[in-house]
Amino acid sequence: MSNFPYRKIANLLISAEQGNNKQKGDALEEVAKISFCKVNGVRHIKTNVVNSAGSMEVDVVLFNAKPNDGFSFLSNILIFECKNWIAPVGSAELRVFRDKLRDLKVDTGILFAANGITGNADDKTAARDIIQRAKTNDGIQILVFTREEIEGFRSAKDIIDLTADKFGNWVLEIIDL
Repeated sequence: MSNFPYRKIANLLISAEQGNNKQKGDALEEVAKISFCKVNGVRHIKTNVVNSAGSMEVDVVLFNAKPNDGFSFLSNILIFECKNWIAPVGSAELRVFRDKLRDLKVDTGILFAANGITGNADDKTAARDIIQRAKTNDGIQILVFTREEIEGFRSAKDIIDLTADKFGNWVLEIIDL
């Protein structure tokens, strides 16, 4: 694994603050690509994919070869939704993302939500309820990364470790420990 581009990530996030909504979203999509593709076995497939009917758009699609020193615990296809918003992402947006994952028959979704999601973590309210329902009803895992967490990435290992923690918590919540 080569040098990690944390300065480039920081610069993208800072420059996006001055941009319009599209520029902010594009910057976060670029951050998703350049950070997660530093993990061994992960490569970029497509960005801003729209289906032929024009009814669904996917921000970033990555392929995960699942090597032991990478994301061996995640699925082969990783779908990213990137929301570089001032406000937390709400349940309506989470529902749309869950439905995309369900329609694509992909069981791992990663939400880059600059300011997190709505709801109480303990009570699983608002957007957190949608993530819980995706788990229990569909076996879909939606892992949420905030801007603060993304800014903390200094290596591919940081990404793997944080993702593994989030995945582990997802599994534990399913069995209600």
